[in-house]
Amino acid sequence: RHTSLHPRSTDPQVPATMARSRSALALVVAVVLALQLCSCGVSFVAGRTASVARSSRTAVAAGGVTPLMEAAHMGDADKVKELIAGGADMNAQDDYGWTALRFAVRSQRFIAAQKLAKAGADVNLASKSGRTPLMSAAGNRLEEMVSFLMKYDADKTIKDSSGQTAYDIAD
Repeated sequence: RHTSLHPRSTDPQVPATMARSRSALALVVAVVLALQLCSCGVSFVAGRTASVARSSRTAVAAGGVTPLMEAAHMGDADKVKELIAGGADMNAQDDYGWTALRFAVRSQRFIAAQKLAKAGADVNLASKSGRTPLMSAAGNRLEEMVSFLMKYDADKTIKDSSGQTAYDIAD
C-alpha cells in the first residue's frame, strides 16, 4: 500500500513528525536557495529576473528577504551592526514570517544573533507557522542557541500553529 508523505496527509500511518519534517525541509531549502540568489544580487520575481539594490537597508528581494536578514543568515555581524545602526527594521518578516534573528539562529550565526538580540530584536516573534526562534533552535538541537535565547527571555510556553511548544518540538 502506498503511503503519502504529504504534510496534509490524513493517512494515520504517516507520522505527523515525518510530514512536518518534510515540509520544514522544503521550506529551509527554498529559503537557502533564495538567500543564495540574493547574495549574488539577483532575485526572481514572477518568473523574471530583477536586480536587487543591495546598498539600500530597505531593499526587499523575492520572498521578502531584507539585507538585514541576508546579513544575519550569512553571519556578517559587521553588516548586521551597520544595518541596525542605519535604522533597519529588526523585526521585519519575510514571506514565511522569518525575521533576521530567526535566520541567524537557524544558520547558527551566534554573533549575528547576539547583535540582533542586544539591539532589541523580538526573540518571541513567530513565523507564519507559529514557530519562534527558540522553537527553531530547539527543533534543530542547537543547544547553544537555545541557552542564548533563554537569556534574552525567549518564551518557552508559546505554542506554534500545531499546538507545540519548543520543548515538544525538541522532544
